[in-house]
Amino acid sequence: MNIKIVLFDAEGVIFDLKESAWQFLFKELNLQPAYVKLRKEFEKGNLTYIEWSNRACKILKEKGLSERKFLQVINSIPFAKGAKEVIGYLRYKGYVTGIISGSFWSLLRRVENVSYRVAHCHLIFKNGKLERWKLVDCDYEGKVKWASKIAEQLNLSLRNVAYIGNDLNDIPLLRKVGLAIVVKPKREELRKFAHMVLDNIEGLRKIL
Repeated sequence: MNIKIVLFDAEGVIFDLKESAWQFLFKELNLQPAYVKLRKEFEKGNLTYIEWSNRACKILKEKGLSERKFLQVINSIPFAKGAKEVIGYLRYKGYVTGIISGSFWSLLRRVENVSYRVAHCHLIFKNGKLERWKLVDCDYEGKVKWASKIAEQLNLSLRNVAYIGNDLNDIPLLRKVGLAIVVKPKREELRKFAHMVLDNIEGLRKIL
């Protein structure tokens, strides 16, 4: 095993958040029913992840989401214990580090010591209000695509990648990388796709 790249999911791994940042945002905006309705449509297979996100963004725009409120919510999400230190340690050890997440760009930009940040949604504000958004296909199978791109840029392959995730959307990439690590899995079935299961991100120091 020749690991050169360490890639992370965001929520539940780097950030101490049991739910997705999307769900957390909708909850903080008192829009939880709208989130639940959309999520059910996605889980039934009636929407792709891009379609789901696009509809979610339209709801946020219709409700007049302000940049100030959005950043207040996103910046209130705490880091997982030891996450910043572990990422800095891995960078010091010579690993290339990055994040691939179905979350918001504004959340990922808070993380230092990473060479790559691939976020699903970038909200764009004008005059303090949400105007438009850019969506990147980087969740579920999209995580595999972006991890492969990163590896290829470094003349490496997915065999040289360690990926740390915690939920169903991480399974496609966990199945492909050289070292699959799950931290506090949300569902027991994730364990069968992992080479290692950790209680917290700090355990990476003993592995890498």
